[in-house]
Amino acid sequence: MAPDRDEAAAMTPVVDARALLQRFGVLALEFPDWHVSLREQWLVIGPSGSGKSTLLALLAGLRRPSAGRVAIGGQDLAALSGAALDRFRGRHIGFVPQQPHLVATLTLRDNVELARYLAGLPRDPARVAAVLARLGLAGRADHRPHQLSRGEAQRAAVARALVNRPALLLADEPTAHLDDAACAETLDLLLHQAGEDGAALVLATHDGRVKARFSHRLALGGVASAPPAP
Repeated sequence: MAPDRDEAAAMTPVVDARALLQRFGVLALEFPDWHVSLREQWLVIGPSGSGKSTLLALLAGLRRPSAGRVAIGGQDLAALSGAALDRFRGRHIGFVPQQPHLVATLTLRDNVELARYLAGLPRDPARVAAVLARLGLAGRADHRPHQLSRGEAQRAAVARALVNRPALLLADEPTAHLDDAACAETLDLLLHQAGEDGAALVLATHDGRVKARFSHRLALGGVASAPPAP
């Protein structure tokens, strides 16, 4: 018997990356073929310059690879462009950058709501309120970014990444500048919230304190000479 639609979706890798290469002039980053399944939690490790942030940008569709293919939930990102790519990213991929990049003129609530607008989704005040409450930010919803602590701003970035129920949550060096207590709190937050929403989590870092929390690891190497462009 053929699998039903839900079973087929569960069988499709959340991330399917093949023969990825990113050129930077005469140098290039090559990435191994890689698959991430639903609900898996992966750590991407490697020295500075090994391509951790570049890989996350490729997975998010923020950068186009020089060669190779990235599919998210079966959708080839190369087949999308412009507004269609933005909408797909907003609906299926949550991205937590190294810096929160909240819009200074908007309240915390509106920063999170903005993620729905940019994804072409209808307003959902109940969902926004629920995510903020889960992250301990309900009492800060009407505050602007300059009124938030660093930890609150980071949790706000996580709320923005989760509000659209993405299948894939990406986090780029989220603990790099945190002390041990804040590092543990941030990891607890990301792992728990990804699990709550059933999202696959990919976290890129060179922070050795993170390693013990992840069973799946992708280790990246360094930069090589770029092969000639076709």
